[in-house]
Amino acid sequence: MVAATFRRTSDLALILIKGWSISRFYDSGHIRVSNDVDLIFCPRDEATVSEVIANLDLPVAIDAHFGPRHLDILPFENLFERSYTVQLNGVPIRVLADEDNLRITAVHWLTDGGVNREKLWDIYYLVKNRKEGFDWERCLESNGPIRKTWVMAAIATARDHLDLDVSGLPEEVREFKLPRWYEQTLEKEWRLGIYPRRILSTVVFRPKLLIEQLRRKLPPNRIAATIDTETLIDDSSRIPAQVESLTKKVGPFARGLGRRITYLLRGQSK
Repeated sequence: MVAATFRRTSDLALILIKGWSISRFYDSGHIRVSNDVDLIFCPRDEATVSEVIANLDLPVAIDAHFGPRHLDILPFENLFERSYTVQLNGVPIRVLADEDNLRITAVHWLTDGGVNREKLWDIYYLVKNRKEGFDWERCLESNGPIRKTWVMAAIATARDHLDLDVSGLPEEVREFKLPRWYEQTLEKEWRLGIYPRRILSTVVFRPKLLIEQLRRKLPPNRIAATIDTETLIDDSSRIPAQVESLTKKVGPFARGLGRRITYLLRGQSK
């Protein structure tokens, strides 16, 4: 286990997120597949973590998060204080508090625009198999009113599309109504299916791949744009969020394209 390897090789504070930290909530018989290992570290440890990763020969890729990044607004120290350890094959592994786990998992799923319908089961099982005394105030209120609507929307999606039983949830969660634009976005994405995401600047000189990416990315996914711009999930128009989200990507695209052109020119000059 990668998290255990880090514990043996350093005194770094870390929290395992996604992957096994979610699949342990799944009912038996429903398997959740993971392709990498996601770990949250204290931002102050970035240099040390990078060195440790460089010197470890691991069988899987590590996605190192230094703080929760866009997934949460609470600082690492707060998340770590509320985290707890569970046993995996006799090894203690630190995971998020269940309330933080649901909130962060919801944001992660929405960040991708709800494209991966299979990963909606993460929300389903985190709610269905939550512990007694689950702190809904911690889950919903700790990140402010905007992100509260995100979590409620993710739960409502599992309610409406996976028949999640919400009878024991707070009334505002039970009654949350998904906007029409939200449902239309899911219908479109689920009809088209999952696609390999690529950075546009890396495929700009490969017309077939570029057209495929533009077809899915333009206009911007309305759910993803909502998360990208810290916007409420409500009935209001998504056009402002889509425009702002698209504008934010112009700079990174231009810089990436510049690096790509420089690389190609250097290759031709040799």
